[in-house]
Amino acid sequence: MLGVLRDNANNQTIGFNNAGDINIWTADETSPSVSLSGHSDGVTALINWQNKAIVCGDAGGRLLTWNPETGVASRPSCANQKFKIGVAALA
Repeated sequence: MLGVLRDNANNQTIGFNNAGDINIWTADETSPSVSLSGHSDGVTALINWQNKAIVCGDAGGRLLTWNPETGVASRPSCANQKFKIGVAALA
């Protein structure tokens, strides 16, 4: 696991790793309730945007948004191309 984000509003923990996976645990689970895959490089930054979308970037410069309810990924309209350098932070 590379990073962890605690979502107290939904009682969830969101983790991301160098393999490009995003895992979501609910309450006191020992295994993720949801696993999201779609990044080809390691996830380096992640935010939970208004409890509506998980926005994450990877070491290869790709930015994706995820619907945490459906597990569907999309590329934000502001990021219609892969960035030349990896995503280091999101705010």
